[in-house]
Amino acid sequence: MNKTVRKFASWQVNKLKALTCRRFNVQTCKRLVVTGLLLGLLFGPLFQSADFRPPQGGPTTAQIIQEMVAAVERALGEDLSSLFRLVSQERAIFNWPLFGEITSGFGPRRHPITRERDFHEGIDLKADEGTAVYAARAGKVSFAGPKGGYGYLIILDHGLYETYYAHLSEILVYKGQFVEAGRLIARSGNTGFSTGPHLHFEIRLRGIPVNPLDYLP
Repeated sequence: MNKTVRKFASWQVNKLKALTCRRFNVQTCKRLVVTGLLLGLLFGPLFQSADFRPPQGGPTTAQIIQEMVAAVERALGEDLSSLFRLVSQERAIFNWPLFGEITSGFGPRRHPITRERDFHEGIDLKADEGTAVYAARAGKVSFAGPKGGYGYLIILDHGLYETYYAHLSEILVYKGQFVEAGRLIARSGNTGFSTGPHLHFEIRLRGIPVNPLDYLP
């Protein structure tokens, strides 16, 4: 029984990792996380009890768990929907670093230089060279300087999150500096692996790139 429960928990974690890393589906992630939390709170003590045994001739433990998932979602469907709406509102926790046309979105694509299949870990915003770039959220500068294909890059540390600002022409902050949201930190450019002036912008959650459009107003 315990092995089955652990297997189910492992499946939840792996599913979340897969969704987050390559196909970040916000609604599915929320449903898995909230349902998993509810299952842990409501049924965790039962599963941990040494007296718990599936009834003879009845459903297996795996089937019981699946039925619990469905029951929780049926019983609390309206509450979950309200929670999803609330979380969606709370997700808009970053500001736009500049306003420009999105020329390349987050996700699979062909690399504009190598033409090979690639996964774009941020969004590209069209901007003339020298356009002002602002901090999307208050944070500490953890990196400021040249970094491979990123060209001139700034990384801001926001705790669980990080933001990346790449292909800059000028850096106006230094490592270790704390900056407020909306502070001028750089000017856009065409450095690194770039086909024209623009800003490459990333948001990372615990080091994993997520779709910035899910976090911007």
